[in-house]
Amino acid sequence: MSGDRARELAVEALAEVQGIIGQRSATHGAVRSDMQATADIQAAVLGVQAESAEEAAVRLACVKLARWRQGDRAHRDHLLDAIGYLALALGLAGEGRCRLAPRRAREAPAGVLDASR
Repeated sequence: MSGDRARELAVEALAEVQGIIGQRSATHGAVRSDMQATADIQAAVLGVQAESAEEAAVRLACVKLARWRQGDRAHRDHLLDAIGYLALALGLAGEGRCRLAPRRAREAPAGVLDASR
């Protein structure tokens, strides 16, 4: 596939994600309160301190990336959803209340970044 075609497909994917995000408030409510509720529930279940709404969105993107990595890589929804969650995290950060804390890089667990799957 040529670089130009890949770029066209990327632009199409971004437009699709934009449509999904535009429709989400009808089913999910306000982004910040939805993501903060998600962070609070994750904290309660995991027994850890609650994280920010932004971090909850990033964590959900990670779930979608794991599903893409472990499942059918031709199934577009996983990557589209991951892009959407990351866009929401960026939007939340842009509100000026970003609590995404820089963290020291850690060694990834064995096999996590193995592209040979």
